[in-house]
Amino acid sequence: VDFGVVEAVAPRAGWAAPFLHRGDERSELSVRLCDVEEGTGRCQPRDADAAVFYPHRFVSCVRAEREGHGWRLNAEAAERIRAMRGLLRGLGAQGAGAKAADAPLVPAEIAGRCPAVEGLGMIPSPARSCAAQV
Repeated sequence: VDFGVVEAVAPRAGWAAPFLHRGDERSELSVRLCDVEEGTGRCQPRDADAAVFYPHRFVSCVRAEREGHGWRLNAEAAERIRAMRGLLRGLGAQGAGAKAADAPLVPAEIAGRCPAVEGLGMIPSPARSCAAQV
């Protein structure tokens, strides 16, 4: 699970609504990915150029405030990211014996810092903390 800042939106041809559909595989969003310091919630943009993603690749909207050249996640956003990473770590552990060739879902150095969660209900709701706008 990564955090990024949407820099530009290119809706698919013919799309006129002020939002994008979750299952959309044709609209494009230019996103600046950031590295997150889990202890502080500070986020620094990665050196790479913005990457292009599609709406179906997004899992949550979080609040972040501008801080210097980066961003700072609020407490709920930081907890949501930790919880989602914990879920992925748990899923990775369950499937670890399935195939030796499978890559881990989350890098080991990140997974070790993420608390495990027991289910999706433990992830804070994005509906309570932000309104997605395009």
